[in-house]
Amino acid sequence: PELELKNISVTVRGGAKADDVTLNPPHPPTESGPPSLGVRPSFALFLRRTMGIDIEEFTVTWEDKDERPGVVLDGCTSTTYPVVLGNCGKMPRDRLAVSYDVGLRNGSTFFQDGSTNLKVEHID
Repeated sequence: PELELKNISVTVRGGAKADDVTLNPPHPPTESGPPSLGVRPSFALFLRRTMGIDIEEFTVTWEDKDERPGVVLDGCTSTTYPVVLGNCGKMPRDRLAVSYDVGLRNGSTFFQDGSTNLKVEHID
């Protein structure tokens, strides 16, 4: 992989609605900071046109209920350099409004490596 992220634990504010999963945040070429994106379609990871990332042992908690999925991959289509989610913690679905953990759109694919408990849905 081009980038490895391991043993990450994140606490997010939460509070977003399930409809936010349809958002397509702007991608201005002159602004790269997270605040420039506004609300994202997932509560933890939103990856767009990304390849070669290996994410291992990633867990998320949040302060308030959040209705979005934990991960949305948008246009992550490389099978040579895929996004890999390995040994990622189960998302507590009783606090989500959606029935899946990972949303795939615009032809996205990824590999689960030890994360067999993740529910995946195509949301194009």
